[in-house]
Amino acid sequence: MLTRYTDYRERVFDRQGQLQYQLTTHEYLQRMPSGRPSLSSLFALREMQRASLQLKQGTLMVNDVIVRFEHGHYQDGMLMMGNTEVTLPEGRMLAASLRFDPVQQVLDAPPRPVAQLFR
Repeated sequence: MLTRYTDYRERVFDRQGQLQYQLTTHEYLQRMPSGRPSLSSLFALREMQRASLQLKQGTLMVNDVIVRFEHGHYQDGMLMMGNTEVTLPEGRMLAASLRFDPVQQVLDAPPRPVAQLFR
């Protein structure tokens, strides 16, 4: 079952209490499991919830970088964003897709699949 919500927010702080990154969206869809969750699934609930998110019209703020995106989702623990506008202290740029690794705090362009490289 797919459920529509508004205003998804995620804020992550380091050990000193400094904001590492903040993610907000205007709308998101989430796939909900059918039936009652088991005790083992409750322990992994946050990652399960993240993996099922489909984000719409969001903003990611990391240090001095602001990324506005039309759609996004989590894949292998990383936030994949599409149709993005990146605001840096030096100016703005557009990118078809970007990837954010919340653990390493790395924002980059995802590699192309091997099948597309040889076409």
